[in-house]
Order: sequence, then structure tokens, then C-alpha cells
Amino acid sequence: MAIDELTVVLSPYGTDPVTGKAYLPHPTQQKILDLVRAIRNGQSLTKGITTIYLQHGVGAGGTRAMLTPAIEMLLECPGLKALICRKEYASLRVSAMETFFEIVPEAIIAEQNEQEHRYELSGPDGNGIVYFNGVEEVAKMGSQDFALLVIVECHELGERQFRALRNRCRQAGYPHVILMEGNPPPEGHWLSQLTDPDHVHYDADILKIELSSYENWAYLPPEYRATLERMPASWRRRYLMGKTGFITAGTPVY
Repeated sequence: MAIDELTVVLSPYGTDPVTGKAYLPHPTQQKILDLVRAIRNGQSLTKGITTIYLQHGVGAGGTRAMLTPAIEMLLECPGLKALICRKEYASLRVSAMETFFEIVPEAIIAEQNEQEHRYELSGPDGNGIVYFNGVEEVAKMGSQDFALLVIVECHELGERQFRALRNRCRQAGYPHVILMEGNPPPEGHWLSQLTDPDHVHYDADILKIELSSYENWAYLPPEYRATLERMPASWRRRYLMGKTGFITAGTPVY
């Protein structure tokens, strides 16, 4: 059945398990969606290629905040090429890639090449193309360029890797935007340096947004919330409030 014969309803921020209705975006998710739409409408948010960096607590809805405007661009900008990446492809496959295909129904996947991790999405006026890859594999993609980059768990990368990825955001004829998300890095991390206006390495093309877990609190299981709130104060600062800072030792996994 052709795509124009279907009515497809997306629930990018999740679905209420009782009513089946799509959740609305919380304020930060809406803010990011509005920023990307502004870029698409020709507004210059920075002097160079704008990078929207979402630093968030655990369970805050940060991945969906990034994927939703990316999917919107893929469906509404025919011919646009996007790259969704993480340091390791194996980790990407069981995280953001899994969420992506929870949002995107099979009915709008026009073509796919699983060996290349390449998918074409059918929009009203044509297809957008998205690639999923680990960062080291991106170097093997030759001179491939993109209009849109989504970098998942960006705190896992080194600054060199980030800059190499940014150099790929150059597809002609399209608005350009980079979306990055991840848990807060420790003090001194390259991300904290590039987003600190008082640091010598400050990069004004990166728009940093902090997102607390509390903004998505109503959608987290009560026992999970209780566990998070029992963490030491320094851990709550990073993994609940989304603030850069030190922790005593180790890195929790949620």
C-alpha cells in the first residue's frame, strides 16, 4: 500500500498505556522542537552551524527530545540526509536506535539497507535518509555529508571526535543543525569547557540546555524515583538535576 493511502500517527514522546493517547512534550522538549523549527525557517541562532546540546538527568526524556525534531526534518525535508551516532554502534542499537523505531512505524520506512544501517523515511513530499553508526565507523563513510547530526551520549566522545563529526554537517541546500544529548560530564571535560562563557575554549555555536529529571518525573516509576532521591547529594546534582560536577568515585548506570 502506498504511503499516501495511509494515515500514520506518531507518538514521539510516548503513549499513555491506559488511554493510548500520545503524551505531549514537556517544556524543554517543546523548547528544542521550537529551536530546530526556527533554524529550518531561516533564523540564525548562532554565527556558525548551531549545535543544541541537551545536558540532562536520567529518565528526563532527553533522547526523545532530540529524536523528535530529527524525525520531523526527515519527514518534511525531502532528500535530507541525517546521521544518528554514538561512540559505539552496539550501544546505539540498544538505546537511541531502539527508541527511534518505537517512534517511527514500519509503514513509513520506504527502503532500508541493514548492512549500511541506512533507512529512507517516506514523507508527504519525498524521502529523507538516516544513517545509524558508531563514531569510528563514520570515518569509513568517505566524503558523505549530512544536514542533520544527532549525537547520543555525547559525553562519551573526545573533543577530536566531536569536531570531526561537526565537519560532516555540510549537505548543500538544507538547513544545518547538530543535536547532542547526554548525562552531565565531570568538571574539566571538553563539553564543560566549550559551554562555559568564561573559559578560553568557549564555543558560542553551542547552545547548552540543562534538563532535570524532575521535568519528566510523573512518567517515572515511583520506586525508581525513590532510588534516585536516595543518592548522595553530589550524585543527585549530576544525575537528577543535570548539572556538571564531581562525584566521589565511579559512574552509575541507569
